Amino acid sequence: MAIKRDVLENAMQTFTETTGVVLELVEDYPVEEARLATAELRLSHLGKRYAYLAGVVSGISRSNAHFFAKQLAERPRGRKTALILLADYLTEEVAAILRALGVQYLDMAGNAFISAGAVYIHIEGMRRRGRAEDGTASNAFGWAGLKVLFTLLCAEYIRNAPYREIANAAGVALGTVAGVMADLEKRHFIIAVNGAVRLREERELVKLWVTGYIEKLRPKLLLERYDTNATLDMHTMRQFALLGGETAAARLHHFLVPGLDTLYITGQQVTLIQQLRLRKSKKGRLEVRKQFWNFEYPEKKYGIVPPLLVYADLMAVADPRTIEAAEMVYDKYLVRYFGKV
Repeated sequence: MAIKRDVLENAMQTFTETTGVVLELVEDYPVEEARLATAELRLSHLGKRYAYLAGVVSGISRSNAHFFAKQLAERPRGRKTALILLADYLTEEVAAILRALGVQYLDMAGNAFISAGAVYIHIEGMRRRGRAEDGTASNAFGWAGLKVLFTLLCAEYIRNAPYREIANAAGVALGTVAGVMADLEKRHFIIAVNGAVRLREERELVKLWVTGYIEKLRPKLLLERYDTNATLDMHTMRQFALLGGETAAARLHHFLVPGLDTLYITGQQVTLIQQLRLRKSKKGRLEVRKQFWNFEYPEKKYGIVPPLLVYADLMAVADPRTIEAAEMVYDKYLVRYFGKV
């Protein structure tokens, strides 16, 4: 809470000093577990006042920006006040994502986007005044642990299986599963209900997984990029590969035309190369990635990867097209990962 209070006060002060527009704290109320908006602010300019509900965050990145935007939108019932995000620091890339999502924001460096009535302020390129501390690594959120967490999130039926079965489903060593389960329990992400393992704070777990996946695991999965003149035939693909990223999103929501096709290999890569007549190219429009899981899930029948992975790959691209597609995947498919415990 002390860190968030520091972000709140410093971001407001820097904004007022930089712009001359008065922004003041009206009310600071207790944090509700699933809600980000925790303060009421008032912006005063040219004799007019504008009310905001503010969410305060630190450590925001391109991989979790959408999660914070969604959480900010979960305002208290009956409140229609405009929303604003206050952060320790926003890179230009993250700021662009927030603007694409329609989120107003401030940070401690002085970067800002405000659109309130006659007030329009857009400041970018301000540098960080102090470097935030890096988070420490842990078993659950190392690249191998992320495979286990992905399995636990996507395959609820396997959470109470023997560790050896979980290890096989996640594609990791048996000892990795034990370490991850212990770490999740230590962090209070796992509880026992009537003798059964249950995940808690799944929304936070999904956010942490997406961030870790993009930063640590995803770079390890790319096998090669190719050029091809062949059309991705669904029947052929399902024999040895699963569709991911923009390709999977296009199958789920037909409005998206993929700029980059993604395949996750389940068989021998040489078979894929032969059937699609692929040519290696660093800028090719087809990327081939390694599948790292082995479990059942509802969307497998469509020949696509689990929706959580579709979402993460779309957020990794982080352009307006893929952000919009990611939001659709989030709203329709990711809600099932969020339990009530």
